[in-house]
Amino acid sequence: MAKNQVSLLIGIVLLAAGIAAAVYGVYMYSNLQNSVMNTLEKAFVGSTEGETQAFIFIGAGAVAVVLGLVFLLGKKKKRRRR
Repeated sequence: MAKNQVSLLIGIVLLAAGIAAAVYGVYMYSNLQNSVMNTLEKAFVGSTEGETQAFIFIGAGAVAVVLGLVFLLGKKKKRRRR
């Protein structure tokens, strides 16, 4: 497999995994906002563990999407023979 094909494959996998992680984080955060237990815990503690995990998923997903785009859209160097 050529180096460009490996880079393309890594980019696609990172892009797909990043989108999935970000969507899951948003889904998790949305469900926590509708939870009574989360509201009570937030009132006493301030920030909940579930919200922190949701933000970690969203952040990690965003980083993976950016890295995937870098791999997909990265410039391909051409070598000249002299």
